[in-house]
Amino acid sequence: MLQRGNFFRVGHRIRTDQTFFNEESMLWRARYRYAVQFPLQGRNLDPGEKYLTVSNEVIYMFQDSEDDLENRLVASLGFYVDDDTKYEVGLDYRTDDYLVPDRFRSRLWLKFGVYWSL
Repeated sequence: MLQRGNFFRVGHRIRTDQTFFNEESMLWRARYRYAVQFPLQGRNLDPGEKYLTVSNEVIYMFQDSEDDLENRLVASLGFYVDDDTKYEVGLDYRTDDYLVPDRFRSRLWLKFGVYWSL
């Protein structure tokens, strides 16, 4: 779902997925992402302009009667080429193992993205 404000866009995404393994049980995930996108020049995002995207995604995982939570906080600088092409670079801060005693961890990723509309 996408909502447009005066100077920004807000996006919501809900999805589920499954991962299959040869030696382990299937991993089920339910995900919710909230994202805000701001143009850095003017009121609207026009071709050739830069933008900032900030998002937070919460992921619930279930495997072999065990569950866990993961969180992904992403901040990206993007370049809007046209309606069919965007480029982004940013930082992806991930935390997980919230529900596993003494195993909480955090990681920082450098993220590059290309978005093409086919």
